[in-house]
Amino acid sequence: MAKNKLSTLGYFRKRLRDAGIESKVLIKDYIESDKRKWTISIYKDLSIICTCSKTNSANDHNFFNFNDFGQYVNPINTVFSTDSFNVIEKFLKDIREKANGKVNIN
Repeated sequence: MAKNKLSTLGYFRKRLRDAGIESKVLIKDYIESDKRKWTISIYKDLSIICTCSKTNSANDHNFFNFNDFGQYVNPINTVFSTDSFNVIEKFLKDIREKANGKVNIN
């Protein structure tokens, strides 16, 4: 069975879309020497920033850093090292649920 490419921007955004979570690309082309791969904004009204980065180890782990400067994402700079979109989806949907009724959407 082929391994998913959760760290691929297009695949990650497709999975977000399929889960009903909106996103917008902020940066998709970091320089080669930068460990970051891409950065997106999730939930326009909550302005959660997600940056995917990679290690330069033999295992080549990917990390997903979520930040909104402490509004709903706590602790600030929550980081996941996972190949499971379900973990990320649950995290984001929990934030959305926590924010319901507290955010003025205009």
